[in-house]
Amino acid sequence: MSDTEIGAALEILWGTAAVNTRNARRTLRRKMLHRCLHFVGGHTAQGGGHQRSGPA
Repeated sequence: MSDTEIGAALEILWGTAAVNTRNARRTLRRKMLHRCLHFVGGHTAQGGGHQRSGPA
């Protein structure tokens, strides 16, 4: 089932508020995942590398 089909079904059931809420939550999840992957990859939002303290 595609995003468009899911959105259409939600709109029929709950109106446009459900679609907007779903889209906002999906966007938030993607942003959080991107930040986590970016941090784990050795970069911070400020562009510097993540420094580990202590022995490797």
